[in-house]
Amino acid sequence: MAKRFLNIQVLRAAAANAILLTHISTIEDKYGTGVHILPDMVLFGTSGVDLFFMLSGFIIATVARDLPWRLFVIDRVTRIYPPYWFYTTLILPLFILYPAAMNASYSVAPSLWRSYLLLPDVTHPLLTVGWTLIHEMYFYAAFACILAAGFRLERAMIVWAGLVVIGYTAFGGYLDESIYPEILLLLHPLTLEFIAGVLIGSLIRSGYVKYGRTALAAGVAWSAALIAITPDLHKLCFNFDITHVALVGPAMMLIVYGSAARDVGAVSRMPAWTIRIGDGSYSIYLCHILVISAIGRIFVRLPTPDWIAPGILETGLVVACVVAPNIVGMISHRLLEKPVLRFTRHLFQKRPDRTIRIGAESVSARSSDNARVARG
Repeated sequence: MAKRFLNIQVLRAAAANAILLTHISTIEDKYGTGVHILPDMVLFGTSGVDLFFMLSGFIIATVARDLPWRLFVIDRVTRIYPPYWFYTTLILPLFILYPAAMNASYSVAPSLWRSYLLLPDVTHPLLTVGWTLIHEMYFYAAFACILAAGFRLERAMIVWAGLVVIGYTAFGGYLDESIYPEILLLLHPLTLEFIAGVLIGSLIRSGYVKYGRTALAAGVAWSAALIAITPDLHKLCFNFDITHVALVGPAMMLIVYGSAARDVGAVSRMPAWTIRIGDGSYSIYLCHILVISAIGRIFVRLPTPDWIAPGILETGLVVACVVAPNIVGMISHRLLEKPVLRFTRHLFQKRPDRTIRIGAESVSARSSDNARVARG
């Protein structure tokens, strides 16, 4: 087994920046001068959400599954909540002082206590990107129950997937989200992507790492085909329903398996900067809307001399919106995430060494982050 999943780290960086590009296209619409730099294909960047979900399942299956369930809960809670609370609290004063501005895109104002606890609600949390973390925390809670009960992991995943498909097919289209947000979370098809990630991780742990290059190429080709032939890319990318999961999910499965298989079966040589972006991908995801919104507001206040060619300023806007969140995210990872993780893990318990075996190889790991793949 790879001591460090470098390809998986790069996937984390790619997922965060794919989502970032999608949201930058919105900034172009809102703050630009009408000249669009980014093509419509960046809408497919929402597949970064699908990729993140599968990576979460993969991480659990390859490393975190070896933790006792109580330690697993502590590990996930201390990984997810502190950075999320930090960025949520940053915008809390705006929510209190200018509720109309903060709630312009919401039909119903978000609940503060549900937002902070990442509980399902009738609308998105105060920090909008937190909606994906609600799915994450549900998955972690269910996974902790599976660990505590001592169920065979792969069998439990297959049963869980079957229940999601049956429940969604029977009730998913008939439940009102404004009344049953908790039930819809339980039945949401995105859970299938977490489960797929776990099964991919289990496959890698078993020692099966064949056809990694082929799988990776097939996943990229599948994604390109979806971009090329989908008549309504916006509908496919922004409706996270069963159709979205059925079409986008297999492409992300192939990419995750192919990347992980190559990590194990070959020596990975990735540029250091891509690894650092992967390390900071969680913070990049949390901060990026705040950063690019601030850049957009500054952009509309800049003078626009007539001698500047059309598109130059917009290009600068896009470049700034790509670079700034990555820098802020990497700084946040170093100054916020890492110190909090060191403190909380020292506070709760020292972790014993354990051995993770994949095929004929074994790796000693002290925590889920030592494999450097734990996004959360």
